[in-house]
Amino acid sequence: MTPIAGLGSDRISTRWGKRMPWYVVGTIIVFPTFAGIFIPPEYINAKDQSGNFIHPMANQYWYITLPALFNVGWAFVQIAHMAVVNSLSANPKTRDTMVNNRNGFTYACNITILLAALLAFAYVDDPVAQFRYMCYLCLSIGTFASLFFICTIDEVRLTDTANSLERQYQE
Repeated sequence: MTPIAGLGSDRISTRWGKRMPWYVVGTIIVFPTFAGIFIPPEYINAKDQSGNFIHPMANQYWYITLPALFNVGWAFVQIAHMAVVNSLSANPKTRDTMVNNRNGFTYACNITILLAALLAFAYVDDPVAQFRYMCYLCLSIGTFASLFFICTIDEVRLTDTANSLERQYQE
């Protein structure tokens, strides 16, 4: 899926930019599929008195389909997020700084999630509740970060400014 997202974001241009639509669509796919993996409807995991799934095919289709859709959305988000750096600056030093900042925030989020997991696993006895709490935390951080990115990155304006500065520099 990643090559398709990359080719699509390179070739399709909209009034919101080349990358932002892919980011938004990917985000819209990621949130419900991620939540659905860890917080499924009751009927998906419902079991009878002997411990067998009441709807085994629904369970199987649910857990085959949602991770696959999640990966499609994640590919859209990641490709758009990584590729937008090249549109926002022609200066390699500035690009390196943006990529370093992105990586730094990624590491900070990973450490936050790992610390939260440590606390959840230490203080919450129910394994299902542990993963649901982690899912809620991931969705909260992801919602904040995605909305921040969508609301603050004006790809078209920033790309136009970067191209204008590059043309001035070339002259």
